[in-house]
Parts: sequence; C-alpha cells; structure tokens
Amino acid sequence: MDTGRPKLERWFIALSAVPAIAASALASEACVFRLVRGRWPIPNLDDPKQQSFLPFHGLVQLLAFAIPAVVVLEAFVVIRQWRFVASNRRYAACVLLFALGIAACRFLPSAWLEWFAD
Repeated sequence: MDTGRPKLERWFIALSAVPAIAASALASEACVFRLVRGRWPIPNLDDPKQQSFLPFHGLVQLLAFAIPAVVVLEAFVVIRQWRFVASNRRYAACVLLFALGIAACRFLPSAWLEWFAD
C-alpha cells in the first residue's frame, strides 16, 4: 500500500552511522596498537601502514576518506526530505547519530589523528 509519502530506507540508517563507525574504528585502531606494542602510537614515528594490522588500517582509511562524501550525501537527502525526516522520530534519531559521529570525529585526540594521517 503506497501512502504517497517519500520513504527513506535502510541505506539512510547505514549512511548516518558511517561517521560514528569511522570514529570508533580509528579509536579501536589506536587501542589495538596499544595492545600490540604496549604504548600509544606516536605521530611521525609509528606508521600505521607498517604495522601488523594493515587490513584493519585499510578499512579505517576507507571509512575516514568516505566521510566528506557521506556528509554531502546525507545533507542532500536530509534537506530534500526534511519534512519526512523531521516528522519521523526514527529518521530524526539517525540525523542525531550522524551529528554525534561527526562530533566524535572532530574531538578525537589529535595525536591519534596525526598518527593516522602520517
């Protein structure tokens, strides 16, 4: 039964979670480094690509570099479907998750970000 209202799908929920997943993956990578090496990563000394967890670093890097595209796509979808997103609490919660994920990416410890970008 079609109600005539636009419907956002599961991909929107997954898209909203990308920044939070990227922030937690970056923090997890630093914590894995801490467990393997016994100390926190030092920028310009420890290259994440040289470590034993290169596949994990590749996934984290893919997520980190996808964030700008995700921000543009999420903004486009939310602006275009604003009335539906604002009227449905489930999708409004997804927008909140997205905003919290962006804030988490912004407020990660700068040493981790410098190490990751090295």
